[in-house]
Amino acid sequence: MSAVEEEISVVEAKIRRLNSMLEEAKEEVQEWVEANADLSQSTAEARAKTQLMGQGLGGTIFGSKYRAVQRRNAASLNARISHEVAAKRAKIKEGKQQAQESVRRLKNQIKGLKEELKSLKSQKKDLSSKRTKTNESTPSLNLLKKLHEAYELGLLTEEEYEEKRQNLVDRL
Repeated sequence: MSAVEEEISVVEAKIRRLNSMLEEAKEEVQEWVEANADLSQSTAEARAKTQLMGQGLGGTIFGSKYRAVQRRNAASLNARISHEVAAKRAKIKEGKQQAQESVRRLKNQIKGLKEELKSLKSQKKDLSSKRTKTNESTPSLNLLKKLHEAYELGLLTEEEYEEKRQNLVDRL
């Protein structure tokens, strides 16, 4: 295996590893999105419970003062819920932004490695074509040697030798 082929292999392995890491980072972003949705759901449920405070049989039996106290308690609970939700949303936002940044960074690294891989494959192709050209020129060199031998043996005149030699040199 040539050095270029080894580099190609290494770069391909790095790309596979980064793609795996990218999938994990995308899953993490999705987890933050789901955490936000879960928070919204639980918040809505908690607020729905506070709206029912003071209503029902207790509100009917104990009267308007009881209902007023329950409404104040509900307002206090809603304020606490809002404060807790704001703090949790800030943590979720921060975590999601970090995960999204990780996704962007990994995508950029993969893009750079793919460009490097493309360059390496181009180098490999160039080396392959150079080898082919070298192999193609070898028969012409052999023909030149045989042509010179034929001239030395007297089978060709000097004019014939020069003409044929020039044709072969032009083909190289």
